[in-house]
Amino acid sequence: MSYPSRAIIDHGALAHNFRTLGSSVDAEVMPIVKANAYGHGLAPCVATLQRAGARIIGIAQLAEAIELAAHTRGARPEIFTWIYSPTQLGDIRDASRFGLHLSVPDTWALDAIARAMPDGVEPLRVHLKIDTGMGRGGVLADDAGALIEAALATPGIEVVGLWSHLACADTDSDATARQEEAFAAALARAQAAGAPIRYAHLAASGGALWHPATRHTHVRPGIAIYGIMPDDSDPAAANLRPVMRLEAELTSVKQVPGGTPVSYGHIETVSATTLGIVPLGYADGMDRHASSRAHVTVGGRMCRVVGRICMDQFVVDLGPESDARVGDTAIVWGPGGPSASDWARAAGTIGYEMVARLGPRVPRIHVHQEDV
Repeated sequence: MSYPSRAIIDHGALAHNFRTLGSSVDAEVMPIVKANAYGHGLAPCVATLQRAGARIIGIAQLAEAIELAAHTRGARPEIFTWIYSPTQLGDIRDASRFGLHLSVPDTWALDAIARAMPDGVEPLRVHLKIDTGMGRGGVLADDAGALIEAALATPGIEVVGLWSHLACADTDSDATARQEEAFAAALARAQAAGAPIRYAHLAASGGALWHPATRHTHVRPGIAIYGIMPDDSDPAAANLRPVMRLEAELTSVKQVPGGTPVSYGHIETVSATTLGIVPLGYADGMDRHASSRAHVTVGGRMCRVVGRICMDQFVVDLGPESDARVGDTAIVWGPGGPSASDWARAAGTIGYEMVARLGPRVPRIHVHQEDV
């Protein structure tokens, strides 16, 4: 069984990006592979990152981290994970069994870990989460001392890390500086209390790229690892390469007369031209807001999406003189075509969203794995 669309995942580019970021920061790189490696394919990307030198990776959902650990044969990197609820006692036990690193965002997590941990097992390694200004997970900076003391007094855990998350690393240096100041104060408090902090991490892609003061023992680049900039600027400026090329074979090519309305709602009428159909739609993650705005490349020529993007396909204007044929390749984004960030701008969103929500029915074709 095959499909007329595919996402080509370049593992040579993935390894290059990891090493490029590692060589540009005075910290260890903890690549983030959450959400199926931002849509690129979890297990193959983890294997490549490990071969490229990653010793610890980050995955948001505890269940996703456990699934990776359970299905990985042989050695694998350490795994840090941070999203779970008090009801997931079985998953917390599995985190201990697989030797995962688990975030502690508040004292409720300490209670859950204490209930879940069986007697006589190795302590569960935890990273305490401090909210330094994101307003999301973690205790407020003023409550950091109480969380640190409670964690150090909880049996069955080993406090090895302290972490937080920057809210404005791609837009606001003043807010980032305030967060760094709060994090540094919490880190000093943890060390003064006797916590052996070996993993202190605040910077994700934006911090790793643009804010040296936020790079502590580790940085957590996510989107940059996949060759997309957090502010959707040109990744080549940071010597990063796009990892995904999304492409599809044209399933229809036809000439139409002037005045032809196209797709649902007839929001657009074209002049005499050649129309092609690309077999990808919003069920595959093609944002409907990019209708009549985004572009693809066919035969080296940029071709605009015309009319509304449908559930399974969209129409492009190949041009009145086009010699394209059914079966020719349309590059939706990636090398040789527009970028995922170009599509994001057309849709009024961000490059993260374009790749991360690419649907599961689009096959991922992994290439250059031997080049790592």
